[in-house]
Amino acid sequence: MSAVLQASNLSVEFAAGRLRLRRSRAAATIALRGLEIEIPKGGFVGIVGESGAGKSTLARALSGIIRPSTGTIHYRGEPIDYPRERDLARAIQMVPQDPGSSLNPALSVGAVLRELLRFHELTPPERIERDCGELMELVGLTAATLAAKPRVLSGGQRQRVALARALAVSPTVLIADEIVSALDSPVQAGILNLLLELRERLGLTIVLIAHDLAVVSAVCEHVLIMREGEILERGPVQQVFAAPTSAYTRSLLDAARRLVLPTVREP
Repeated sequence: MSAVLQASNLSVEFAAGRLRLRRSRAAATIALRGLEIEIPKGGFVGIVGESGAGKSTLARALSGIIRPSTGTIHYRGEPIDYPRERDLARAIQMVPQDPGSSLNPALSVGAVLRELLRFHELTPPERIERDCGELMELVGLTAATLAAKPRVLSGGQRQRVALARALAVSPTVLIADEIVSALDSPVQAGILNLLLELRERLGLTIVLIAHDLAVVSAVCEHVLIMREGEILERGPVQQVFAAPTSAYTRSLLDAARRLVLPTVREP
């Protein structure tokens, strides 16, 4: 299976709260260290690690939001340029952990989606309202949700709205950064099932950032285990979780919350 995203010798360093470009190594905080990554087209890949492992930095780097300090990232074989062109920004969409902080509280869900569709000029003006309704249906919400503002929605509903916003620009890669970590188990299962359905229906490639191994084992095919900006282990989920080769992965498995999710449908 061909890779849709590739990273070679990928490092990201920060200094004084900003991305390091020409600072001394001693002054820099190294977030990612020389990573080699391939995300297969149509794959469902989990990236796991404790807080501070570099997972979210990797998500932003793979999506082209931040420029690596060293190394390259390729999308469909072409290097990502900075700043990103609009086509690339649409192709690789990132869904944040807390959609409440990224949704404008003054705007209704419908206003957010209409503004997005108009900006990207992907939909004729006369079809915008219909497309907004179809996006709600796609993520398991009703058209009535378009009139609501984020503050009146539940956490699971806001996460579905965030997914609808990402899907509005027809991405090929969806990077979901801890999108179920703040939800209770039944709502988690609903969002995970939705991701499986969207992948099948839209042909998406999905990268799921998580700290809960049970979440990753429920939906992902491959997993990368991260610690302190490095990848310690990688491979098919069942293989890695059944016979981990690193002590760190074994410790994560020992500490994992295994009671967890209501049944998640098979991909």
